[in-house]
Amino acid sequence: MANETNSLRDSDIRLLLLEHLTVAFGEKEHFLAMEARYAASDRRADVLAVSEQLTYAYEIKSDVDRLGKLAEQLADYRKTFDFVTVVTTPIHLKAVRNLIRRGDGLICVSENKLNVIRTPKKNAKIVKRNMIHMCSKSLLAKILDIRPNAMPISELRELAEKQVSLSAIRDSTFRELSRRFKGRYDAFLKEACLPYQQDDLFYLQYNQTLSINFS
Repeated sequence: MANETNSLRDSDIRLLLLEHLTVAFGEKEHFLAMEARYAASDRRADVLAVSEQLTYAYEIKSDVDRLGKLAEQLADYRKTFDFVTVVTTPIHLKAVRNLIRRGDGLICVSENKLNVIRTPKKNAKIVKRNMIHMCSKSLLAKILDIRPNAMPISELRELAEKQVSLSAIRDSTFRELSRRFKGRYDAFLKEACLPYQQDDLFYLQYNQTLSINFS
């Protein structure tokens, strides 16, 4: 492992990735979020991009991160997000290559350089249940046209899985994501200047889970 003083930290990689994504998405309608929690297992997408009704999840593995749970994390990502990419460093590159699937994207960050090794392919099997877990209790009640307090969120999820189409769940989820994260991203773009600094990351931090009401 690299000496700690020379290691690429998670925050270093995030800054380079954010610079890359803001340029890559350019004039397209989009927004970015950090540490976007999702699913019943309370997982987090290190960086999440949403553009044109599609989701792009980025899992960061820095020099000091371990890879023991990466395969499990990616399995959950593929069921939830349209595109999945692992962003790592030369230290982990070989091991990550052996853990990802053919459709997963791969980015390698070295010092101040970001190299897109492979672009991701769209996941064909998004699981409705995973999308439902990204919805708040109030949103599920609105989709089902019932009172929010009519039943626990677990029952709302079961009902939505049976009665609501995946496309309808996706549309509602994108509106919810936009409501929660787009304002912060707009503030980030307004206040931050290239090259981004560590303090700029504050604008994208959002500590609530994607599904915020589990009662």
